[in-house]
Amino acid sequence: MALALALQGCGADSNGPEEGTNTWTDDIRPILVRHCAGCHGSSGCTIDGTCFLDQYTLMPSPTLQMSDCEGLSFSECSVFSIQIGLMPPGGCLPGQKKCIALDEFELLKKWVENGSPE
Repeated sequence: MALALALQGCGADSNGPEEGTNTWTDDIRPILVRHCAGCHGSSGCTIDGTCFLDQYTLMPSPTLQMSDCEGLSFSECSVFSIQIGLMPPGGCLPGQKKCIALDEFELLKKWVENGSPE
């Protein structure tokens, strides 16, 4: 009985993401680097509000000077911008040729819905 109680406390870290949850490091960063880093890939934000999506620290931050994404975090804005065809430039919607694949977009959306864990 004591062993069972001791093992019960040895589960996943309660502060970390649940098992099966997508994370920035394992799942999301590779997608954003593959599809966005050509234009947004050097960490941080420039004075004109252009932001880079290759570092996690930016994701939970509120967007700056982006009226389309007012009140959203960068992770939320990334999903929104792809969903409405704002990004990539030229109106490429998920699943279209040379665009983010639908399964990758769904993974990105799920990650944001789960709180954008690192």
